[in-house]
Amino acid sequence: MTIYRRIYEQHYGSIPKDEKGRSYEIHHIDGNRQNNSPSNLIAVSIQEHYDIHYRNQVYCACMLIATRMRISTDEISKLSSL
Repeated sequence: MTIYRRIYEQHYGSIPKDEKGRSYEIHHIDGNRQNNSPSNLIAVSIQEHYDIHYRNQVYCACMLIATRMRISTDEISKLSSL
């Protein structure tokens, strides 16, 4: 388990799961993965996490999340060309 997931759980309790049984992801609100302050961490579904990074045009993060979501290789290829 990553340090920021542990920090989240210590301050907010168990990390929820979505309707498919997948653990929620922990998003760094300010985009700085080194800032593990509890106030900078939020639990979001994997789809919400993807959408956040897509809106912010952080396509490399989208590609990693898409792989975990098991999005098609065609969709991942589209992201890599952005």
